[in-house]
Amino acid sequence: MIPILRAILRASLMAPAASGGGSSSSSAAAAAAAAMPQPMSTNGGGVVTSAAGGLPILTPQYLQTHRVGIPNQKDVIWNPIYDTNLYPSSGVVISALSFFVNPQGAAATSWSPGAYYGGAQKTVYDTNFQGTNGSFTSGNEFYVIGSETDVVPGYPTTTTTFSWGYLPGQGPESGAGGMDFLNDVWVLSQIGFKQLKVATDRAYLADGPLGKFPPKSRLYAAAALASAASTTAATPTVFSSTYAVFAGHPYIIVPVYLATNQLFTLTYVFAGSISLPSGFPALLRERLNGYLIRVAT
Repeated sequence: MIPILRAILRASLMAPAASGGGSSSSSAAAAAAAAMPQPMSTNGGGVVTSAAGGLPILTPQYLQTHRVGIPNQKDVIWNPIYDTNLYPSSGVVISALSFFVNPQGAAATSWSPGAYYGGAQKTVYDTNFQGTNGSFTSGNEFYVIGSETDVVPGYPTTTTTFSWGYLPGQGPESGAGGMDFLNDVWVLSQIGFKQLKVATDRAYLADGPLGKFPPKSRLYAAAALASAASTTAATPTVFSSTYAVFAGHPYIIVPVYLATNQLFTLTYVFAGSISLPSGFPALLRERLNGYLIRVAT
């Protein structure tokens, strides 16, 4: 209120006197009104901005632009797709790992998270891709804008018991764990070449190594060392806590629009079979960021 009162007072003091001996109150009031913020102002699309910094006001016109389930009209939602694959401890013999080939509901492999949580089929723990053999079906389309790679080192070779090979907070340093987490992530960050191809053999993403594709969401942690003195051992045992993740600017691309039934492939290509220092496999999660376009039902 104080700025508004000041504006009114300033306008009344600066208003010129009316000719003919008339009052200057009308001109002062007009100047004061011009100085005051308007009650509401539109910001396009029906959104109304409140005066004095209030929250935006959603008008009925704006809400109509976000209705879903309208017959003969497609829904567009932010819905990244992800898929998983296993990097063996001894390296990739076939030189490439493929993603988005087997959709949700397909047969799960022995190491698949879905095999542990959901039985014999791939579940949401493995992928949310619901197309067929590298294409979107049932009227679905996808607008790709970026890619991420998440690494889960120390992954169990079988999900029968789902016992991790090691954890980032596990020690002692000379035993299972220690610096294995950091070393495995570092090796995977320096190898691998990512390719996204559409239809023929034309690549719309071809870059590497995998460390260039950091995840936007990650665990925040700090490393620590602790010494445990022993009355019998000649040297103390050192326990460590190490954690590492790909980091950097999110990897974005010139958008690629994948139409219904349009074939695409996403692969990690490796120059050779490079083993991981820990001797355990690592789970790789590929995430394509973008918008899912689907037919309303």
